[in-house]
Amino acid sequence: MLLLDPFTLFISNALLHLALMLALAIISRLAPDILAIRLWMRGHGLMALAIVLMAVMALLSPEARPPLKLLIGGLLMSALLLMLAGLRHFFGLRPLPLALRVGYVLALLGLAGLMQWSPDVPLAGVWQASVLIVLLLGCGHVLWRQRGHLRPIVLLACLASLGGMTLGLCGRLSLLVYSIFLGEQGLQWRQLSDVLGLMVAMIGGISMAMSFWLLISDRMLHTLRRMAEEDPLTGVLNRRGFQRATARMLANQPGRVAVLMLDVDHFKRINDNYGHAAGDQVLRCMGDALRDALLASDIFARLGGEEFCVVLGELDERNAEAIGERIRQRFQRKTGLLSQAEGCTLSIGMAMGTPPVDSLAELMARADLALYHSKAEGRDQLSVYADG
Repeated sequence: MLLLDPFTLFISNALLHLALMLALAIISRLAPDILAIRLWMRGHGLMALAIVLMAVMALLSPEARPPLKLLIGGLLMSALLLMLAGLRHFFGLRPLPLALRVGYVLALLGLAGLMQWSPDVPLAGVWQASVLIVLLLGCGHVLWRQRGHLRPIVLLACLASLGGMTLGLCGRLSLLVYSIFLGEQGLQWRQLSDVLGLMVAMIGGISMAMSFWLLISDRMLHTLRRMAEEDPLTGVLNRRGFQRATARMLANQPGRVAVLMLDVDHFKRINDNYGHAAGDQVLRCMGDALRDALLASDIFARLGGEEFCVVLGELDERNAEAIGERIRQRFQRKTGLLSQAEGCTLSIGMAMGTPPVDSLAELMARADLALYHSKAEGRDQLSVYADG
């Protein structure tokens, strides 16, 4: 049988959590606006402190251990509570709502009461393991609720990490309960539960830190991609994002599509008369009108200047034309609220086709011709491209 030196095991485990805390501290310096990272860092710090106290407790006599046990239990619960709070804040939720605070206080009171009432029976250990399991399930619940904002591989990795820790703590809880039933003969099972708890703290600490880094990396990649593919002024796709989105759409949804080219009328006059700040307001109104009139699955982008493009899939000409008119009316309504946008209207050209017979570039060129026709006919209208 392999004999483990408890002191060495405790200290190595504490050093591991300290290293994870320092790594998160470095990331926190790089991203100071993300409070969740600082909460996770403090959680690992409390975990390291709790494990150091476990090492100290192993050197003390049994009579001197109860106060230290209570402190260690409180630190472990506080550490996991901070990690749950960080996860909630990461997804824009309140880090510590009233229910969590009340539950935390009750958990501490329950731990202290059980240690006072039954110091020789590990009821406090059962209570502590149960509280930690509830906190882990809370972390899993937050992740599951936010699954729409995570890539599947990141979600699965994080849930697997939490699931492994939860199963480990359930194993520790089972061993503690079994040792209580055995009475004095359950000492061996109690020691085994302590070893299992340490393994959960060590392996779980690594897996949770990896989960946090996956979440942070996924968020940063999403931010970088958004910066590369989104127009910062209007919040819609830029030309690069438009090309990627349309390529993905045409690959996944082959069929008849409608392409609409949109151009703000008299935009240069607004810039010349009122300045570029007024022009920027008009462009923001355009972005808002597109978001109001279209679905999230539709593709709409600012190609440059005051020119925008919309691609609609699986629609007939009548419905596509109705959507174009809705965009024009929404834009007119929004710019009508501006004091420096007189005569600001929207001209639209539309073309229908079936890729790959009709390429997207060809459809955009046809929609451009229809747009020129709208301009020539007096602006503020929608024209549909017709062959010949």
